[in-house]
Amino acid sequence: MGERKMERNALMERLFDVFLASIRYSKRYDSSPRSYGTEDVLYAEECHTLELIGKYEGITITEIARRVGKTKSAISQMVDRLIKKGLLEKQPNPESERTVLLKITPKGEIVFRYHAQYDRDQFDKLCEHLEGFSNRELATYMEIQREIIKWIKDSNNR
Repeated sequence: MGERKMERNALMERLFDVFLASIRYSKRYDSSPRSYGTEDVLYAEECHTLELIGKYEGITITEIARRVGKTKSAISQMVDRLIKKGLLEKQPNPESERTVLLKITPKGEIVFRYHAQYDRDQFDKLCEHLEGFSNRELATYMEIQREIIKWIKDSNNR
């Protein structure tokens, strides 16, 4: 194997190590419960589901499942947990007896707004942290991430 090929392979191995570390830290972040302006403790997945319902009031469980790539059963269980916490409510769908529409409650609205502000603050901190990278470098990073995601999707479909 030529020297350039060996350098490239070593670089690709380091890139993959960083990619895997990013997945591990993302999973750790998602599995850490947090409070968002109420006494309730929520996981990121619950909060993001609540966020979807807040943005698209009247959305159905089926639509949430489609958007986030989870089963209707998994979303239904999460919705039930959020209802028990008083953050969501189900309303009958006037157009279909088989489906219900989801709506956040006033308490859910507090979490929704708190989480939106939290995300804005985190985004601002990230932008500041990455200030040293040029727009071209950031665009290159996005291209690489898209290709990795495409490769993962393609690998899972084989």
